[in-house]
Amino acid sequence: MWLISTVVGPVIVNDDGSIAGYKIYGGERPVLDEAVRKIAQLEKNECPQEFKDLIEELGISEIKTDSESIVGILRKEFPELKISLAEGGAELAKVRESIHGFLVDLFGVYEEYVKFANAVAVEVTKEKLREVGEQPDKMIIQAITMIEELTETINAFIAHLREWYGIIFPELGKIIADHEKFARIVHEIGNPHRLLEGPEDEREAYIEKLRDIVKDKKKVDKILEALRTSVLVRITDEDEHQIRSVAKLILDMYNLRENLQKYLRELMEDTCPNITKLVGPTIGAKLIRKAGGLRQLALKPASTIQVLGAEKALFRALRGRGTPPKHGIIFVHPLIFKAPWWQRGKIARTLAAKLAIAARVDYFSKEYIGDELWNELLQRVEEIKKKYPKPPPEKIKRRKKPRRKRRQKS
Repeated sequence: MWLISTVVGPVIVNDDGSIAGYKIYGGERPVLDEAVRKIAQLEKNECPQEFKDLIEELGISEIKTDSESIVGILRKEFPELKISLAEGGAELAKVRESIHGFLVDLFGVYEEYVKFANAVAVEVTKEKLREVGEQPDKMIIQAITMIEELTETINAFIAHLREWYGIIFPELGKIIADHEKFARIVHEIGNPHRLLEGPEDEREAYIEKLRDIVKDKKKVDKILEALRTSVLVRITDEDEHQIRSVAKLILDMYNLRENLQKYLRELMEDTCPNITKLVGPTIGAKLIRKAGGLRQLALKPASTIQVLGAEKALFRALRGRGTPPKHGIIFVHPLIFKAPWWQRGKIARTLAAKLAIAARVDYFSKEYIGDELWNELLQRVEEIKKKYPKPPPEKIKRRKKPRRKRRQKS
């Protein structure tokens, strides 16, 4: 006997090609939604009730099938059932011909069967896409990408704003290094003449605004002193309006980035708390994006995680143009970045090993072991620091640049 899984349900066919039994998804006639649900079950390696009922009703003890996945599903559900796999041959061709005739008879005409099969395929594909879209790591990838692009945009805009406002009051850019504070001063105060001219109560109100933004008396005094000695450029109301509009846009982008960072942190803590505990939400999100998803990161060995983000340096080393990289994205982690250069590779290897464990636990078991991993990491880092307090002598020699020979004058 053969068991063939079709788009309408399981069908049992005798060796001579006759139909021994079948079960239809939905009852007497195939139902689209029911067929989609049952096929989704099969793709998740679950056994639909129709398969169980058909095998039990016919009392089957030995069966053949043409699908490797069906073999695995039935062996899990019926351990005593003898199942064999056949992927070709004259006998299977005869069975498939019988199945074709059965489906045509069921739908009346072949075109109706094709129409139903296409509809099921479309709905199953939609369901798969919906499941992929609902995966939290896809949201993590989009969030970290948006944060990075927003940061680049903010940096570009603030550079232009500093240059633009520098035409009017160049000293402000030298006194205020913080970009967000600079943009806030431009937006809240606008024309710097307001701090020097006009009614005293209005002038004092603007100076008070300046104090609230800067929060540093010495810097405020410097700004006011610079205003008295600077050659301020007169601007029109339209000039001021445009400059303040750009400053407001920059402040809105700062606010958006802050909200996205908060969203990313919550998403990371909920989806992969162990990774977040070890490296924080930003580095963790970058690793997930570089790997292509949390599942892909969980399947990677520690050695690959260690150099994720340093692919160019790795391939350059493989071509014999330099030494292999010791770290990639994880280099910005404080434990590595603040460590002496001769300890960084060892710490990076330790961190990558813990990350490999964290990623697998986050993806497969969802258990929280972050505190345990973090304590083990700190303990190992302390051991590295005690064991290697000084750089190896041979590496010091390699790091020293060779002196260039002076050309002899002819």
